[in-house]
Amino acid sequence: MKKSYLLIFILQINLLMANTNYKGCLLFLDDFKNTSDLDLALSYSPNILLRSWYRWGEPSSQKSYQKRKKNVTKLLLRGIKLGGGTSLSIVNQLDMQSPSFNLSWLTINLEGKVIKKKNYSYATISSPGFRTYLIEKLIQQVKLGVSELHLGETAGKINFDNWTLAYFSDWIFKKYPNKSKLWWYQQFGNLGLKLISSKKISRNDIRTLKKLQKNRLFLEWGIVNNWKGINKNKEKSFLFYLYHRNLNLFIMELRHQLKLNKLSASIDVWGFADWILDLENKPDAVITTPPDGRWGFNWDKDISFDLKKNKKRIKSILKKEIEKLSPTQVVLMIDHSKPFYEFAKLPDKRQVKVLNYFSNISNELSINFVVRTYTHKKSQLGDFTKNWLRKTCEIKKNEIN
Repeated sequence: MKKSYLLIFILQINLLMANTNYKGCLLFLDDFKNTSDLDLALSYSPNILLRSWYRWGEPSSQKSYQKRKKNVTKLLLRGIKLGGGTSLSIVNQLDMQSPSFNLSWLTINLEGKVIKKKNYSYATISSPGFRTYLIEKLIQQVKLGVSELHLGETAGKINFDNWTLAYFSDWIFKKYPNKSKLWWYQQFGNLGLKLISSKKISRNDIRTLKKLQKNRLFLEWGIVNNWKGINKNKEKSFLFYLYHRNLNLFIMELRHQLKLNKLSASIDVWGFADWILDLENKPDAVITTPPDGRWGFNWDKDISFDLKKNKKRIKSILKKEIEKLSPTQVVLMIDHSKPFYEFAKLPDKRQVKVLNYFSNISNELSINFVVRTYTHKKSQLGDFTKNWLRKTCEIKKNEIN
């Protein structure tokens, strides 16, 4: 197939299928990158490999987009769609070595130090430049055949970068528009005087606050890296509005670039959070894990956990969140890191029982259920689980035919 015709074929597939990416049999591979992954996908033949070309920082040369292109094309020719996406915060050494990456985008703490993990760092989507950088990577994926884009780590790893500080200044001044200069000084000391004078604030301004002033400031700011965007009193804080703003801008800018490039892809995000609810630029779907240990349910590791006894409460929790998100689609997936890796240790027959349980709950709630399989450790999938996956996949596919 000639290159120009192949591109047209991929674009047509994306346009036709973007709105059906959450129907039928949904499967997730850890990382669709080679012939082995292609063979695994073909053995189940789902409608889509949801978010299976996910970007955890810039891929190595062995996993480059161009090297995956051949297998992506083979997948599409077999009628199986491919989902991709990116972390909105994680970057690696390859990112930081790229001429198109600006080191000022890196997330820094109150002491001005870059926040690092063993193999990666974080960047801030408060930065317009970093949002543009990530969107360019997503556009590359769609051009090569991806029709679904998953945005993960949607709260980002926000700390005290200059863009976030500038937005905080604007946000808090709008929150208290009629307060006097004296009030600002009493509340936040010299930082308060900068805020009322519309002067640029710095990390040092926050570090040098007196204890009482700092406590007041963080009641406004919120708990750093708290997913809900709340403060210690469990009230909505600046971070709640920042997360909302950043994700809203990212989705808007991504859709704009897709339109400019005459491309189409569905967009989904991870997790239930109140700051996702009222986005002006709503995602096409929200993917979430079933209620787990955070709600007191240990179905992921306790073989004696009474699934039947807890079904009513689990359904009630999910139903409430689904109603809040409506009309945005919801997809259930055993993927939050802790429950998934515990779940993977369960005996084969128990895995089938748990998968069937959540699949049935999803059907009863009129949402879909995506199954995560194992790319790197396929042997962990027992025969009963494999058979259940194939049988369920066939049923799901027939439902939309």
